Amino acid sequence: MASSAHSWSLAFALAILTASALKVSHQDVSPVQQVVAMLKDMETKGISAMKMEKEIFASYSVWVDDRSTDLEQEITTATSRIEQLVAFIDKAESDVSLLGSEMSKLDGELNEASANKASLAKQREAEHAEFLEAQQDYSDSVDALERAIQTLKAQAYDRPQAELLLQKMAGKVKGMRRVLAAFLEEKDVQARGAPAVAAYGFQSDSIVALLEKLLKKFKSELNDLESSESNSAHAHDLEALHLSNIEAEVSANHEQKAAIKGKKSAESAQAKGELESLRASLAADKKLLAETKSTFAMKKQAFETNQKIRAEEVDALKEATAIISDSSVSGSYAKHVKLVQTAARGTSFLQEASSASSQSTARTRAAALLRSHAEALASNVLRTAAGDVATGPFSKVIEMIEGLLERLREEAASEATHKAFCDE
Repeated sequence: MASSAHSWSLAFALAILTASALKVSHQDVSPVQQVVAMLKDMETKGISAMKMEKEIFASYSVWVDDRSTDLEQEITTATSRIEQLVAFIDKAESDVSLLGSEMSKLDGELNEASANKASLAKQREAEHAEFLEAQQDYSDSVDALERAIQTLKAQAYDRPQAELLLQKMAGKVKGMRRVLAAFLEEKDVQARGAPAVAAYGFQSDSIVALLEKLLKKFKSELNDLESSESNSAHAHDLEALHLSNIEAEVSANHEQKAAIKGKKSAESAQAKGELESLRASLAADKKLLAETKSTFAMKKQAFETNQKIRAEEVDALKEATAIISDSSVSGSYAKHVKLVQTAARGTSFLQEASSASSQSTARTRAAALLRSHAEALASNVLRTAAGDVATGPFSKVIEMIEGLLERLREEAASEATHKAFCDE
């Protein structure tokens, strides 16, 4: 009785499992249709993913094109600006060097003008000192002559007395030595030219006339000396003014060139700073452009590979759907539905179980197909699909029911053996 009760429990469990299987597929959707729906859903998602990837990549491609165009324009502009800066710096440096040479030349001219001016002033100082000395000598001589003439006119001196007076005055009166020397020279000239007249002349007042002649001569020479000094002073002033003008002009030219040189140097330094910054920016733009293009090339390759894989995944899913959707598989499922209607007969399910072989074979083929494509494409999507197809919900229920039926057969055989033993 215990064994019989146990058998009824197993039968009851079998009925529950069969009812569960019926519940799973009792509605108008069969397990095969569920698998087909799953595959088609995956196919739809794959197509949608392909479309989304295309849209994203298209947007990314536009961005890359725009960014590359911007970078290339910036590179072109920076390259052109760098060329301008290099030319400007070279010209500025050349100008600075030339201005430096010109300023050095001007420094030489300024030093020469200053030296000439100093030399001229020293020369003029010496000439003026010489003039003053000569002027003093002539003034003293004129004064001495005037005194001698006045003295000779005041007293009647004969020739020897007059000469003696002149000699005495030469020792006492400043400037008289010059007068005495001129007197003696003039007397000697007259003596050689007209001895008779000389002898007669020097016996009378004609000696005064000779002194007056010398006085007139000395005054004339003094006047010439003073005129020459005036002319020399005027010439010196003109030359000094000329040299001063040269100094002023050279100094102004030097200052102007120094200002231009300073400006050129500052502009060159500023251009060098801008050039350094531009070169760094240009290098960064070139690097970014290269990286952008390199990244785009890699992403494009990845995109094309992904598109190809997804297309092959979709094709594999379509092929698997076609296999499972085959009419032979659908027919075998109709027989499975009848199993539920005869579930009360314990062994009818086993008799119909073989009718599921076509469905299992279809699943196996579909799963094998998906696994093959999954390995070839390294696709996790197809691996998942293969696993879902191979382990569908209806096949798991069948396995559980078959296990229960096997236990029922074993218990039935055991009870038959026990009954035979009891009958003996």
